[in-house]
Amino acid sequence: MNTSGLQVLAPSDAWKTLRAYGPGHNYIMFNRWTEVTLGEGILVKAVKAEHSDPSAIGVILEAERKTFYITGDTLYNEAIFGDLPEQIDVVFLPINGAGNNMNMADAARFAARCKAKKVVPVHFGMLDDLDPEGFQCEGRIIPRIFREIPL
Repeated sequence: MNTSGLQVLAPSDAWKTLRAYGPGHNYIMFNRWTEVTLGEGILVKAVKAEHSDPSAIGVILEAERKTFYITGDTLYNEAIFGDLPEQIDVVFLPINGAGNNMNMADAARFAARCKAKKVVPVHFGMLDDLDPEGFQCEGRIIPRIFREIPL
């Protein structure tokens, strides 16, 4: 295995494109239900996401006895929950309601349904003036630029 470059995990559509960037990296096709152990006990799992790209995924990251879930770009879809672990410490989910992403109401339902202890909204404030304070759910932590998030 090449250890001098990056390990790049990507679903099949993106994987095909990324490989064009040349040698020196380990390109791992990372489709739904794929699991990869990285480094010292960091387990990464691809789970279902509901988006305009049929190979879109969310990512479960298990490290240091915590489970983090990055939904990726996704809409609320009941089929996603079958891929998720019973315990999620932190979920990162979109709230912008654009580009086939959940809006705040659906993101709040999603957070409650996956029972994450902490909920971090993403996809706001870059290309819009969306105020994340409008996102209301239990365990919410709004990220701030250059401030550590207490997870």
